[in-house]
Amino acid sequence: MLCDQIKPFHNILYELKDYWHFRAFDHCGLGQAHPWESKSPELAQYIRTLSLDDFDRFEEKIDAHSSEFISLISRFEPAFQQLQSLALINPQNPQISDISHLKNHGMKQRKSAQIDALLPLIHFPQEGNALEWCGGKGHLSRALAQQSTLNRYTVIDWDQSLIAEGKSLSQDLKIDFYVTDALSEESHHFLSQNDYIFAIHACGALHRKVIEHSNRAIHQGLWIAPCCYHLDTLDAYVPMSHCVRELQKETCFDLDRYLLRLATQQRIHGSERRHQLRQRSAAFRLGFNALIKDELKLPLDAHLPSLSRAELRQSFREVCFAFARFTPGYEKELSLLSDAVFDRFENQGYQQLLHIIPVEQIRHLFRRALEHWLCFDRAIALEEKGFDTQIISFCDMEVTPRNLLLMAKG
Repeated sequence: MLCDQIKPFHNILYELKDYWHFRAFDHCGLGQAHPWESKSPELAQYIRTLSLDDFDRFEEKIDAHSSEFISLISRFEPAFQQLQSLALINPQNPQISDISHLKNHGMKQRKSAQIDALLPLIHFPQEGNALEWCGGKGHLSRALAQQSTLNRYTVIDWDQSLIAEGKSLSQDLKIDFYVTDALSEESHHFLSQNDYIFAIHACGALHRKVIEHSNRAIHQGLWIAPCCYHLDTLDAYVPMSHCVRELQKETCFDLDRYLLRLATQQRIHGSERRHQLRQRSAAFRLGFNALIKDELKLPLDAHLPSLSRAELRQSFREVCFAFARFTPGYEKELSLLSDAVFDRFENQGYQQLLHIIPVEQIRHLFRRALEHWLCFDRAIALEEKGFDTQIISFCDMEVTPRNLLLMAKG
């Protein structure tokens, strides 16, 4: 039973929730205690001896769950060692299909690699119709249509340009494309009229709707790769399965959209230049916030706008004016400040970044455990409906960090 398999994830998330269940930027003030400092003062003392270069090295290994950081943290909190073993659930190494011969596939390399990994996992026990839910250009349907004997494939997506391009790429194949809002009532009949459903990297409310409307009497197979759990119509997380609702009654950790975002914060590591730019952006935001709050005594905008890479390569002073242009009156106040003030708050921003990075990196150690917990909740909901359900890792994380796949047979 999947309900038994989720319990180790639930227990470790609950036992160590002091280390991840908070908003990191609420604890970024210089001299401010780490949120778990009273529980592990030795860890807090050790963390303060590390540099940005140390944390960069740790971050490179966190997603692979062979983290040097976990080993170091475990010296102060042994329960952290469990995170490594829990992260390696159900490894799957399917035979990779070669789709290079498929015509007009029109896919980028990473998307093609995902399709390669998915194809061996999709089997149709009997004829019927298949729906690619929020399928964009219909890449998966197009690959399947060229090597299977299903009656018909249907692709729905709200993006008219993707649907138009998908139609162009799928000429002479048995694929129908429709521009449809998957969250509307109009989309219900697509779910009820198809025997097989693919929802690959459908965000929060989109994949939740497939699970809620799944019916073992109708659906012979479901393949769901959840993504972006925080992108939902619900402000707070509501468990999908009876099993998890009961667990939450005994040992509860509430999840809002900010906390849900943690589950999908893995990234495929880019160039060193991009990494440095991300650090620069974070430090400049922290420095700007401190300048506005402490020097100018003005109210802070909770959501600073995103800046382009070109803007972020400018000086701290210029970036501050870029942020300020979105708030009337702030540019005038900034123009009265000396270069020395900007230099001081730029330095403070980097100091605060060094303070917040360890807090964030310790939180990041829980990303995969939380993602598994969320996936299990969905898989158990399908199992409670009578589906034969399993969770697998369908490809390496270098192909996509969102590599967990729910497979449910009716």
